[in-house]
Amino acid sequence: MSDTTPVPGPLTVPELVRRQLDGQVEALSRYDQILWRIRTGYVLVLYGLISLLTGTESKMIGALGSGPLLARLFWISLGISFCAFIIDMAFLLSKLRVVAARNRLGELALVMANGPGLDAEQMKELPVLLHLAGEEARLPPVRLLLGGAWSLPFLYATTPAVLYGLAR
Repeated sequence: MSDTTPVPGPLTVPELVRRQLDGQVEALSRYDQILWRIRTGYVLVLYGLISLLTGTESKMIGALGSGPLLARLFWISLGISFCAFIIDMAFLLSKLRVVAARNRLGELALVMANGPGLDAEQMKELPVLLHLAGEEARLPPVRLLLGGAWSLPFLYATTPAVLYGLAR
């Protein structure tokens, strides 16, 4: 029976890039899980709280005409929505920074696979791409930000806007 345990050898640039690309796929998956937990928790907490404060269905019909209760619900929903939006955006920005780094690292991997290797400028860029991109203090490219965050204002502003309209 042969031993299939890989023998460690010298770590090469292509192997580093391959490992980083694999790690970034895992990081993106975890960011997605976190984001959906935040969004699901937001909906459950917000609508659970509204249901709790307005009571049963028969009480809710009477409450829709109650300006002071709707005003309180508006401020509560606005506060919860704002906090959830800030948390969501923080994780989304981290995810998008990883997406940008992975895209660029993929481009460099393609250059390495098709040619003699990376030029001096690309080699300078490589160490930055091998860092934890999600923790960097920079914004992702605008096109990624717009593509990833366009729906968030709708998610977090809908309920406060409806309650504001009802309270008026």
